Amino acid sequence: MTKKLKAILLLLSTIAILTAAVAGTVAWLQDFTGPIDNTFVPGKVPIEIIEEFDSKAKSDVRISNNGNVDAYVRVAVIAAWYDGDNATALPTAGTFTFELNTTNWTRKDDGYYYYNGRLSPGALTENLLDGKITASVDLAKNPEYKNKKLRVDVIASSLQADGWGSGVTDAYSAFLAASNKTS
Repeated sequence: MTKKLKAILLLLSTIAILTAAVAGTVAWLQDFTGPIDNTFVPGKVPIEIIEEFDSKAKSDVRISNNGNVDAYVRVAVIAAWYDGDNATALPTAGTFTFELNTTNWTRKDDGYYYYNGRLSPGALTENLLDGKITASVDLAKNPEYKNKKLRVDVIASSLQADGWGSGVTDAYSAFLAASNKTS
């Protein structure tokens, strides 16, 4: 046999062996691997603000995660003075007080209060407040506030926590990243 013929036979033998190996592997995988159903459910993080009032002040502010995944939560506390149904142009700085629950919430430089951890589906945050939100205006020195009512609104937002870590710094980073993508 010539060298050329030997080389051709060696090449054909190698191809035949590789073909048999691949065919055998494919046949084995088809025989032993059943169908796989991949069901993807999008994460949902709807939240609800739950507030309690006494006769004149909010005393309990919590957020409920009504979604199906862990969430990060942040809230803004927005105040305005009202004369009847109309907001007035009176300043709110220094006209109301509340103590933040600093064990479970952190105020960041963007003005939001961030819950210090992940909020599981169906769970409630700890109270945002250590006390009540109350008006604190000296009417003798500021008569323009007389007969006005302070309205304090709590606005909350949430993000899916997966992929962001577990602490308040991670929550802040997640909201910052989300706001940069939408602006």
